[in-house]
Amino acid sequence: GGQLSGAVAAGCVQVAPPPGTPADLAAIVSGARAVVAHRLHACILAHAYAVPAVGLGWDRKVESFFAAVGQGDRFMPGPFHAPDDVARSLGMAAAAGGDRAAAEAEADAALNDIRLMLAENWAPARGAA
Repeated sequence: GGQLSGAVAAGCVQVAPPPGTPADLAAIVSGARAVVAHRLHACILAHAYAVPAVGLGWDRKVESFFAAVGQGDRFMPGPFHAPDDVARSLGMAAAAGGDRAAAEAEADAALNDIRLMLAENWAPARGAA
């Protein structure tokens, strides 16, 4: 804990507050330079926003997600992780990069597709009282 608390105190690491809503989580993750998380949804959002991420192991779902997106090397199994190992893994994730603008454009396109689908399939019936 000492190394992490020292990094937090020095302003090198921020610990995000617990999100109140899914939109809060999306805002936290999308604004991050990098994410270290043990929760699946934070890892999924980091991937969607092209934010470098490392998943910490406590659950097979997180491990399976990183494997499914071809980033199994960004998952750290086991309950305990040395801060230097996490930092090294996150540095490799950041070096691998990601096209954030392309990820955002893809997300916007998917949202527009969903809106169109909803408008076409669930529009109120014409002439209904």
